[in-house]
Parts: sequence; C-alpha cells; structure tokens
Amino acid sequence: MKHTFTLIQAELKDGSQLVILVAPNGGNLFVFEKEMFPNIQTIRGASIQRVKQYIKEHLQESDTVEIIDKTNIEHEVCSECDSIDFDVKAWVNEKDGNISKPDEIEAEDCWCNKCQKHTKPEIKSGYYTLYNSEKETMKGKKFYRTVFQIEVLSEEKFDAKGDMSLTDIDEAITNGDCSGVVKTIVDNEVKTGEEMAKLLMAQGSAPEFFRLDYDGNSLDEEEEE
Repeated sequence: MKHTFTLIQAELKDGSQLVILVAPNGGNLFVFEKEMFPNIQTIRGASIQRVKQYIKEHLQESDTVEIIDKTNIEHEVCSECDSIDFDVKAWVNEKDGNISKPDEIEAEDCWCNKCQKHTKPEIKSGYYTLYNSEKETMKGKKFYRTVFQIEVLSEEKFDAKGDMSLTDIDEAITNGDCSGVVKTIVDNEVKTGEEMAKLLMAQGSAPEFFRLDYDGNSLDEEEEE
C-alpha cells in the first residue's frame, strides 16, 4: 500500500504562519511554527525524520511511502535540472546554529547531487518529492561508489595517458621501475538508483549496466509489472 505525506502552508486568524505535515489519513502529524522554523530546509529534514519514525511504528515493510512538499516556498534549486537535492555552501554559527548564505551564490559554492557537478542556483517554488521509499530502497537493492587514488613515483616521465590500463600501471609498480601506492578516497559510499544512473552516464557507460532506466528505476521491477 502506498502512503503519501504532505507539507502544506497554513495561516491562523492571528496571522501566524504554519507549515503542517499532513498524514495520509488527513490528520496533522506535526505542526511547524514558521517563527520557530523559518527555513523550509529545516522543516523538510525534520519531516523526513518524523515520517521515518512513523514508518517504523505503524507501517509494514511492504508499504511504500512518499513525502511531497506543497508549500510553494521559494528557495534555491539546481538551474539545470530543478532538483532540490542541491548543496549550497553557507556559514553556520556555532553558538546558536544559525545558518546564513552569502548574498551572491556562485556555481563553485554549489553542488547538484543529481547532476553530480557544480551548477548555478536558481530561486524557484513548486511541488517537490522529498522522499520516496520505493526509489530509495529499490526492493532492498543498494549501489556503492568507491574511489581510489593511485600515486606513481618514477625516475622518468610517467605517461598514463593513451591506452595504458590499470593492469599496465600495476605491472609498472609491481615489476617495473616505478614505486606506487593506492589510497582509498571514497569507501563504499551508498548511492540511490537515481544517483547511480547519473554516475554511470558520467563515466560514459549507461544505466542499463546495472539494470536501471535513465531515472534510476529498476528495469527488473518494470518487467515484473
């Protein structure tokens, strides 16, 4: 069974602004006072954690859950793909946790987790899916990203371009005249299907390599339907 939680804006008679996390049955799961929670990003994060707790306490493992933000509050998104899975460099005050952004945000201060690159921000509003358990779990299937760094020391110029493979580099280090070391930079970083599809395309491969479509959905699940 699918359960949809929704974030909406509301206003009291005294003019107080609220953001309400509405449960699938129409009841209020949580109410955020905007005076206490001025940032929609904080509200979204708290809502995701509250819903995950609700899942553990009230739902079955076979149930699917999504959270949709319908507040229409303006904020930064990726200018290329409109994603809200978008990181912006900001200042965090250690005394009270206050987060402040620079007046002018450049591309190098931002990272789109969907595009997997630095992109410019754009101010937009709209409806956004904050969480989708079906896409995140992929029926329990997980994907991993590992990054290695190879350092080679040699007496002569080492040409790693062209047709040289990892096997060739290993041979040069192990049996050749070079010294080398391999360091793990990223160790088994968990990725969603959507993120993995983007990473595969960035490598010049295709999502089908891991039985995914271009949105990161499982092709095996589509065949079963």
